[in-house]
Amino acid sequence: MRLTAALLITMLASGPGLACSPQFSEGFASPPANSAARALPLPAVKLQTFIAGMPAFEPGDSCEGTAILVIAVDIPGVSRRDLKRMGFEIRQVSGTAAPGYMPDFALMPRRMAKGIYALHYAWTGLPRDPDGHVRWNLEVIAVTRDGRRSAPVPLRVASDEP
Repeated sequence: MRLTAALLITMLASGPGLACSPQFSEGFASPPANSAARALPLPAVKLQTFIAGMPAFEPGDSCEGTAILVIAVDIPGVSRRDLKRMGFEIRQVSGTAAPGYMPDFALMPRRMAKGIYALHYAWTGLPRDPDGHVRWNLEVIAVTRDGRRSAPVPLRVASDEP
């Protein structure tokens, strides 16, 4: 999978003695679901980047082993201005047994190149399946500050799939 240019520059800029600094999406406090409000349209989600563990670019590289997940998000009929003010929950449905590795809060999308908005998340020490890979079936749910939510959208994330 391709790394976005900004993410790659961030990774390469962190050398020995510098902390690893991948981009992160800001957290978004998900309010309780507002069952009286109409549901949000289904978001379009696309896996941009999944790296189950960064290699060391040089000895002592502080990013070595960092796992990175970038998911592009869009909602038809929602302006870019409104999209960047929303949150997106990522929930693990099945896959690599990694309780506590998905954020327990929604993430706000960050603007990337070409006007794409994406969720950025990273971990260290990501557990793997017995064959050494990470495979997840996730759900992505859009949420607004007033508690409107979309239905869940499935997303497959796997370290052994291109």
